[in-house]
Amino acid sequence: MGDKTYNARIKHKRDTSANWTSSDPVLLDGEIIIVDTDNGVRTKTGDGEKKYTQLPFDDELINSKIDQKLDKSGGTMTGDIDMNAHDITGASQIDADTLHATSLKLNGIYVEATNDGASGAERKITIKGTANADDPVRLGGVETPTDDNDAANKLYADTRAVPATYSVTLSASGWTGSSAPYAQTVTVNGILEADIPYIMPVFSTTRTTAILQQKAWNLVSKAESSDDSVTFTCFEEKPSSDIPLKIEVVRHSCAAIDGSEVSY
Repeated sequence: MGDKTYNARIKHKRDTSANWTSSDPVLLDGEIIIVDTDNGVRTKTGDGEKKYTQLPFDDELINSKIDQKLDKSGGTMTGDIDMNAHDITGASQIDADTLHATSLKLNGIYVEATNDGASGAERKITIKGTANADDPVRLGGVETPTDDNDAANKLYADTRAVPATYSVTLSASGWTGSSAPYAQTVTVNGILEADIPYIMPVFSTTRTTAILQQKAWNLVSKAESSDDSVTFTCFEEKPSSDIPLKIEVVRHSCAAIDGSEVSY
């Protein structure tokens, strides 16, 4: 039997939501009806088994997906975003009053922070060039610190005076040499050969002892620093009294007073 073509128009059944609910018919399989609702015109498609009230609207699935999206004017997300290991790209700026995150990638630089449970010295931010390696990067735009917890820029670190004070004693029996000049080396852990130490006698509070210490100190001609020690020299006579000393070192650099490199 050959195909026949009919020149006709099909008109679907149409009624209000209230009337459809009241009659609640079983729609034929594939039958489409039009429903006038308070929110506009919607449709339902029958399956030959369910009544009108048992069938979903044809647009319910897409509407539920739209409802799960944030409004363009903004909104609040209450769950996690599954990026499936992909980065956010093309964003020029992120504005937020509160951003809770432990890792962030900005133009190839990774910023990691301790979680909310950390406290005190445990809280820190790490900035590096790769996600899983010790690859530090330079942090620019840091101003001169004004608070104890502020970060310091290189200019401040290079010009900052870093003092250290040591206490030693020149022993009357510690001088070497059978004749002038006499020498004595004392251990000063942390002092460097390049340092220029400020050395001051610490006189006794007892007047007679202090006078002996002053006379003994006047016999010391020079002092030279080496790594972890200072050597004192007497060009003529050697002291016959012990001399307590305070040694102060001031460095204008970012090296620690123990000579190790300071990282910040």
